[in-house]
Amino acid sequence: MGRKFLIFGFLFVLLILIVGCTNFVSEKNVNSKNSLEKINDCLKLDETSKANCIYRETDLLEDSSTCYEFPKVSYKIYSGYVYSGQPDFRLVYLPDICFEKLAIKNNDYNLCKNIHETSIQQNCLLRFLRCEEVNNDHKDECFASLGALNQNLNECDEIIDQSTRDSCYFGVSTGSGSIDGCTMISDENETRKDFCYYILGGKFQNKSVCDNIINPKTRNECSNSIHSQI
Repeated sequence: MGRKFLIFGFLFVLLILIVGCTNFVSEKNVNSKNSLEKINDCLKLDETSKANCIYRETDLLEDSSTCYEFPKVSYKIYSGYVYSGQPDFRLVYLPDICFEKLAIKNNDYNLCKNIHETSIQQNCLLRFLRCEEVNNDHKDECFASLGALNQNLNECDEIIDQSTRDSCYFGVSTGSGSIDGCTMISDENETRKDFCYYILGGKFQNKSVCDNIINPKTRNECSNSIHSQI
């Protein structure tokens, strides 16, 4: 009897879960249909009202599958003012806005890959620090951000531009206290390299760190600041 009761209880719970999931899917489908209807209504408005309406409605979306059903049209959005003082607008592809917003909301970088416009797609991938997948124009910026986030000098090594790479080494070194990063800054960037040692010398109250500074004046200031605090 007890065994039959357990089986019955299990089946009852399973039924509740199935019904709940079905209702959830049904509700999502209804919401998606309503969203599509509202987006189509937005497209009938004037340019300014249209952009505001689309922005508002796409903010409410939760189901990324809706993006695939979006009208395959472009519309104008405000992008600032040109030198003449006139407002400037640019065209954006409607499904791109949907995929970008849902990628961020659902924390799903794979949705970025569905974006057609290169600049929007790259910004989307950059937001998720998918450095291997962004194009060369954004790789240095991406690895610099990743290095700062993870406090990892290895990320800085991937940066091609020397000045950006040195800045990454500097930021990670002074943030994490890694003297190795100061050493990795190029000799051509003497001022930044010296300043890196200067900061860490004071941070650790260690004169031997100051001794790595090339500029005599900066080296003496670093050493004297340590003596004055001892």
